[in-house]
Order: sequence, then C-alpha cells, then structure tokens
Amino acid sequence: MDSSQLGQLGFWINIIGLLLIGVGILFILKPDIFKRGIWTMTSIAQRTMTPENYLKYMKKVGVFYIILGILLILVGPERIAAFIASLG
Repeated sequence: MDSSQLGQLGFWINIIGLLLIGVGILFILKPDIFKRGIWTMTSIAQRTMTPENYLKYMKKVGVFYIILGILLILVGPERIAAFIASLG
C-alpha cells in the first residue's frame, strides 16, 4: 500500500469512529429504538431480559460504542491503517 491508499483508509477509519459515536449517542438517548417489528422476534436480549434491564443494557452498549469510537479516532487512523496494511 502506498501513502495515498493509507491516507484514504485512515479517512474511512475516522468515519467509522464517528459513526460508532453517533450510534452510541443514539442508544443512550433512545435505548428502545429497536423494540419494534422484526427486531422483537430476532433480538435475544429483548426476549430474555425484562424491559428495564434491556434499557440498561442498551445504554451500556451505547457507552461502549462511544468509547470504541473515541479510541478508534484517538489511536490514529494512520497507525491502524498501517497495521491493516502489514497484515496483507
């Protein structure tokens, strides 16, 4: 991979980090977003947890996504892109 490809991969890693932060904020503000339609039949968490525990679980997932997104951005897309390039 040359430097332009690494830069473009780094750009997409930043975008993924921002998307994770956005989804995390969405889960914290509206943890019951997936309590309709087909999600109620396919989500094991919804079927096995009480409604209160499910809301707590989704908020914790939101916090996890936010932390993961921040780490992805802070670690540095160039370092992650270089690591991915070294794998293949």
